[in-house]
Amino acid sequence: GAPASATVTDSTTVRGLLLVKKQAIDADCTGTSVGTFVTTDITGASPGECIIYRIEAQNTSTAALGFNITDLVVSDLLAKFSAEADYVDGSATTTASAGGPYTATNNGTAITTTVDTLAPQGTATMQFKVKIKTAR
Repeated sequence: GAPASATVTDSTTVRGLLLVKKQAIDADCTGTSVGTFVTTDITGASPGECIIYRIEAQNTSTAALGFNITDLVVSDLLAKFSAEADYVDGSATTTASAGGPYTATNNGTAITTTVDTLAPQGTATMQFKVKIKTAR
């Protein structure tokens, strides 16, 4: 029999799949003043500013001998932001180098998207925004 499907909450090794999470400050929360996307911790963000999170999934198998990755689910939990920031409604988007269109959804717990097929050397990106809470 096939192995049971496993849920990964932090990291795992999947042959041929590279996941990279990046973030950038969006000073006015409009997308017009976005800083540089980095993979390191962000410092210096202020209340009222937004942080854009981008998760990139790349099929690193070679085009000649590669394989499709199918039904790829990319998800990020919202609970880790709730104390300091709020999800910006409607900010979740997904793009992919082929296929789609894909939709990123917010179920109240996580932002999630499913990519049907990620071809060799293909990339899919899920992005969303949170707004840093102001003092009450």
